[in-house]
Amino acid sequence: MYRPFKTVELENGVVLLVAVPGFGGRIISLIDKRSDREWLAQGNPPAEQATECSVFGGDVAAGWDECLPTVAIAVDPVDPCRQLRDHGDVWGRPTEVELDGDCLALASAVDHWRYQFGRTIRLDDASLRVDYWIENRSTRDLPFLWVMHALLDLEPGASLHVRQVERVSLSYSAGSDLIAPAELAWPLAQTVKASWT
Repeated sequence: MYRPFKTVELENGVVLLVAVPGFGGRIISLIDKRSDREWLAQGNPPAEQATECSVFGGDVAAGWDECLPTVAIAVDPVDPCRQLRDHGDVWGRPTEVELDGDCLALASAVDHWRYQFGRTIRLDDASLRVDYWIENRSTRDLPFLWVMHALLDLEPGASLHVRQVERVSLSYSAGSDLIAPAELAWPLAQTVKASWT
């Protein structure tokens, strides 16, 4: 349990993944069962009544969330009299879930912008595959920013391997010599040039 929310588990002999459908489909745990290694930063669930106006931070900042159509509070490009909430429409809101063997499907419908967003998570031995989709149900173009927002619990000396990536954008940094915002070389985090100036 992720009180007051119920959880669902996707598991095989190697990986255990725990999701919270009632809180935007947040993944709160990703464990390598061979070593009992938890890969996601842990935190506390927000109060159920606070999810609509919650701000991402403090002990609520944990796990793996999906941010859409924004990451931070911003003016709504569809309705300039309205603000988009911190971490977007999907974060913290109930998500439909379907669990079928080694596959977990999560989907969210957003009424204001009239779109549906979903992901399917599959386990294949020690690998995790995530397929995303979005469907615009509106008659207008919908500009959006999407972020797979996972807070990893990496120990000193850890390395993270991402295929076919040469550069990344740094938007926030705490406890390091890297100054955000910046564009960084990957996999060695060295500043290439300042960005978003």
